[in-house]
Amino acid sequence: MPRLPAIHERSGNQSQAHSLPKAQLVNPLGDFLRRTLVWGVALVAIVYAGDYAVVRLRAAYPRLGLAFDSVQMEQRTRSR
Repeated sequence: MPRLPAIHERSGNQSQAHSLPKAQLVNPLGDFLRRTLVWGVALVAIVYAGDYAVVRLRAAYPRLGLAFDSVQMEQRTRSR
């Protein structure tokens, strides 16, 4: 029965460096920025969907609170 090479063994010349194709090169900063952007967009989408759901629930069930209310603001005058 032939001996199978172990996973950690390399075939061929071990001193020869293997170069990765350009598609497999990873820029760590670019990868971090891409992941941060994806997580940021996902977080904004989740917050938006949650807020929308709360407004719709309050509109359907007024006992939960007013869904559409107005805000009163004081108008400040400038003193000269």
